[in-house]
Amino acid sequence: MQKEYILWSGIDNWLNAQGMYNRKIAKKVFALMLQIDSESIGLINVKHQCANIFTCDYLYKIQLYGNSVRRDLHNRKLFAELRLPVVSPIKVCRRHPLVVRMPILQYPHDNETAADHILAQLSRTGRTKEFRLNDYPRLMEGLRILTHCNDIGRDGSTVKDYLHRNEGVKVRTGIVHGDFHRGNVMRKGSRPLLIDFDCVRACDIQAVDALYYILEEVRHQHGYQRTWLQEWLVLFENTDLARGHKCYGQIDIDVKFGLVLLFLERLTQENKIFIEKNMLTINRINRKICCL
Repeated sequence: MQKEYILWSGIDNWLNAQGMYNRKIAKKVFALMLQIDSESIGLINVKHQCANIFTCDYLYKIQLYGNSVRRDLHNRKLFAELRLPVVSPIKVCRRHPLVVRMPILQYPHDNETAADHILAQLSRTGRTKEFRLNDYPRLMEGLRILTHCNDIGRDGSTVKDYLHRNEGVKVRTGIVHGDFHRGNVMRKGSRPLLIDFDCVRACDIQAVDALYYILEEVRHQHGYQRTWLQEWLVLFENTDLARGHKCYGQIDIDVKFGLVLLFLERLTQENKIFIEKNMLTINRINRKICCL
């Protein structure tokens, strides 16, 4: 265990050191860790203390601390119990560092159709209830961050007032993937599947998944040249973009209201440096929301 820890710590730092990447050596090291042939390794991706190793047949996910992968495995079971489309089979090969092996999948060409199919299946597991702000800790956290972003907190308070005015709006709640975008919609044979379940919530506002998917599609169309905040403004000011997607039928609440919820949720997922760098855009979004 100690040897594995030292090995992983060393390669994690080494692979991420600028100008130090050596693909041939990396393949040998990972092949040794996974006990596979180094020649079978294709793409290697290392980030956030997690390595993705692609071979012809399998994707190996290696994570030293395992928190993200463990959440992924736990939430995968939640999806499977509801008979929702998840990747199978998946095998945990080792516990320290945690290694997960899963089959290589294909990205679907009909991405919108595949996403709409999955969103429809998700929505069938939900139920309609009245929106209450206090029921959603992530949104409360987003409001706290928003208030912190403003010198006197006036705009953050106005957004909170807007959400309180909408309490009682009927929303569909149920299982939410939390990271629903084209990169996480894949295909096995003719069946569309979801991957990456570490952000799943068992009961949340399901419209967030559909809106996040559309937001990422807008970003994709613009070549990811801007931050999601700027693309959010594009989507907020042009709701016809949302109506143009097949999965629009999954959004059963006012689109702009849903976008406010998505904005707050995304704020909770970003780090403080990102928020400080994008303060001007955040303040601009605040002013847009306050005009609703």
